[in-house]
Amino acid sequence: MRHIRLRGLGGLLALVFLYNASASLYNNMLPLLVVSMGLGPVEVSLASFLINVASIMLSPYSGKLGDKAGRKPFLAMGAGLLLAVQALVLAVRSYRAVLASAVLAGAAGGMFSVNATMAVVEAGAVGGRRPERPLASVGLASGAGWFTGMVLGGRVAEHAGLSALADLGLGLSAAALVFSLLVSESPVLLERVITAKPSVFFLGVVERVKLIYYYLTSFRNPFEAARGLRRRLDLYLAAMMLAFTAASLFFTQMPVYMKVEMRLSDSQVFTYLSLHSGVSTVFFALLYGGLASGIRVEAVLKTALAARAAAFLLPALLSGLSPAAVCLATFLVTGASWAMISVSMNSVALSIARPGRRGEGIGRLN
Repeated sequence: MRHIRLRGLGGLLALVFLYNASASLYNNMLPLLVVSMGLGPVEVSLASFLINVASIMLSPYSGKLGDKAGRKPFLAMGAGLLLAVQALVLAVRSYRAVLASAVLAGAAGGMFSVNATMAVVEAGAVGGRRPERPLASVGLASGAGWFTGMVLGGRVAEHAGLSALADLGLGLSAAALVFSLLVSESPVLLERVITAKPSVFFLGVVERVKLIYYYLTSFRNPFEAARGLRRRLDLYLAAMMLAFTAASLFFTQMPVYMKVEMRLSDSQVFTYLSLHSGVSTVFFALLYGGLASGIRVEAVLKTALAARAAAFLLPALLSGLSPAAVCLATFLVTGASWAMISVSMNSVALSIARPGRRGEGIGRLN
C-alpha cells in the first residue's frame, strides 16, 4: 500500500467524499437512534452538544498543529476516529454508547475538517488557484458525499433498519481511512516558512522537538474569541457562531420533528433530508464550475445567511401543507444557502486571518 499514492486534488477530494458519506449516516442516524430508545429532544440535544464541544475543543489545535506538522496525520486520525464511532454504535446499543460515540465523532470532525480544507487549498495553490475554487471543490466533494450517504441510508433504513446503517457507515469510514493513508502530503504548507541554510540537514529533528514544545505550551482557552471582540477576525467568528447556533437549533431537532410530529418513517426522514445535501451539491457544482472566481464572497455570505434565516421559519409557516411540500420548500433553501455559506465563510476567514496562522483561523471558524 505504501507504494501507491493518490496525488493532487483528486485523491484529497475522494477522501473528503468518503469521509462525509460516512459522517452523514452517523449524524442523521443519531437522533433516530435516540428516539428509537424511547428518549426525546433533550437527549438528542445532549448528544449533539457533545459532538460540537469535542469539535470546538480540537479544531483550533489540530489546525495549528497541521500548520506545523502537515495535514496527512490529522486526516488519518479523523478517519480512524470515525471508524471507531461507527464500530461503537454497531457493537453497543445504549444511550451511554451514543454519548461516547458523539464525543469521538466531534473529535474526528475537529481533526479532519480543518486539515482537509487547508490541504485542498494548499494543493490548489500549487496550480495558482484562488482559494474560492479549491474551497468550492471541497464543498462539492463533501456535499456529494453527504448526499450519497443520505440516499444510501434511506434505502438501507427502509429494508434493513438502523443496525444496517451502522454497517454501511463502518464500510465507508474504513474506505476513508485507507484513502487517508494513500493521499500524498501537500507539497506546499502555506503556513510553514522554509529557509535554506547549511544546517537544513538537522531541520527535521529541530522541527520535531519544537513541535513537541509547541503542543505542550499552546493549550489556551478555546473560547478566547469571545473575550476580545476588538479584532476583525474575532467579530467575524462571533457572527458565524451566532449563525451556526441557529443552524444547530434547527438541524438537531428537525429529524425529531419529522419523526414525531410529521409521523415519517426513518427511511422517509433520510430521503427528505437528502434534498438538502442534493441541492447544496448542485450549487457547489455551479460555484466550482465558473462562478467562484467572479463572485464577491462577502455579499454571497450575507445573502445566504438572510435566506437561511427565512428558511428556518418555513416548517412553522407551511405546517398546513403536506410533509413532502414542507420538506421540499425548506431543504431547497437550506441546501442552496449552505453551498454559498460553506465556500464564502472559509474564503472570508482566510482573507482576514494573519499569514502564518490561517490554519488556526480556519480551525477557530470550524
